[in-house]
Amino acid sequence: MLHWFHQYLRILGYKLLDTILTVDENGFPAAIDGKEISGDDPAARSQWIELVLIGHLFRLIGLIGRYGLQDEEALIALTHQYYKRRALRQQDSMAAFIIAERHFNIRDIFATDSAKGSCTIPNPLHEVYWDAALLRPQGLEPVFSKTYAKEQVTVSIRPFDLDRDLEMVHRWFHRDHAKAIWQMNWDLPRLEQFYRSLLADKAGHAYIGEINGIPTFNMEVYWATRDVVGNYFDVLPTDYGTHLFIAPTDKEKKFPSLTMQSILSWLFAHPKVGRLVGEGAIESMAALMNKIHVGFKLQGIIEMPHKKAHLNFCYREWYWEKFPANKPQELEPELTRTYPEATEIY
Repeated sequence: MLHWFHQYLRILGYKLLDTILTVDENGFPAAIDGKEISGDDPAARSQWIELVLIGHLFRLIGLIGRYGLQDEEALIALTHQYYKRRALRQQDSMAAFIIAERHFNIRDIFATDSAKGSCTIPNPLHEVYWDAALLRPQGLEPVFSKTYAKEQVTVSIRPFDLDRDLEMVHRWFHRDHAKAIWQMNWDLPRLEQFYRSLLADKAGHAYIGEINGIPTFNMEVYWATRDVVGNYFDVLPTDYGTHLFIAPTDKEKKFPSLTMQSILSWLFAHPKVGRLVGEGAIESMAALMNKIHVGFKLQGIIEMPHKKAHLNFCYREWYWEKFPANKPQELEPELTRTYPEATEIY
């Protein structure tokens, strides 16, 4: 099925469809008649994206997946690779736009006001950078654990367990040092609603960190391109972010450096994570210093609806430069590892 779909992408080009697909004796796509649009024309490009890429191609992917003919994620990976190769090898500006654009504007068929007849949707091709292991973990067992022999400390990270952790983090958020920065000292039902929404959200997930088996920090991992922070810088689909709250105030129990090292070692072990993004409130200078300590670099201050924040980035190379002993042996290419059959087509 992947070979059939690849052939279909090739003959589809940038045509506006106006006829039935013809196939060869083997059932493979042979020709599609239609007007070929120019990627340099913004109006024509928008029309093709709405009618063909979104309205036809991704609908076709959905139908193929629904009937069990091929995994949808593999088809999306193949489509992304196809346009990426066109952009790089043929200097195809249309393909470059398709794979780079964060959102597409399309007509809102449900709008009653013609002045508001458009809507914005995330680029479906960026799903190739969505990491299921981080954002939709299966089970509640630890996803990371490391013992630091010199400090005699074991740091572990596990998915948030609503039944086990809700009342605990509720107490944490009512501590004085949490109220000022996190401002989540809500009543229990509201906090439960927040976590139920977060755990069901494809773009983020909550975790609990333990020091020597004792719950010590609360963390959220999020996909920055689908988060509000992505509106404040040139976000990439490989950008991931974290929110971190360390519950203890006793310096003997906090271990901020080992906590951050563990988080970065865990996240950078995932090939789909290209860059880590931080946007901590400017009032939290201790958190910023801890991030700089492990390799983050300050980019400036951004004004978000709910806070003024320090925007900071970290690449794995910056982290490994600070802590070379934490560098793993090798990272596999993400798409080859995830969908080897998609790469074998080329």
